[in-house]
Amino acid sequence: IGPIEGTFGKNLAQRGKHLLYFYSPSCSACKTMTPRLEVLKQEFPNIHNVNLATDMDIGRTFGVMGTPSVVVVEDQKISAYHVGAKSDQFLRSLLI
Repeated sequence: IGPIEGTFGKNLAQRGKHLLYFYSPSCSACKTMTPRLEVLKQEFPNIHNVNLATDMDIGRTFGVMGTPSVVVVEDQKISAYHVGAKSDQFLRSLLI
């Protein structure tokens, strides 16, 4: 991935795994998944929410075509990309 500006870019520059959760406020699957991600964030602080209604440029950078989408970035490289609602167990498995 190319350089990303601002705080978001600085967060991704840190070593380790980062889970990027791309959502849209109008997406019904996102409405059920977003609260679950907020709970997982308490255990895994490297989860980053990206609202595509306001941050479409970041979505384009990662090639996001639909919501909800989950992208795992490890050491500034995409290691996984998944579209659609996922279980908490599956999301947790992406981060450990």
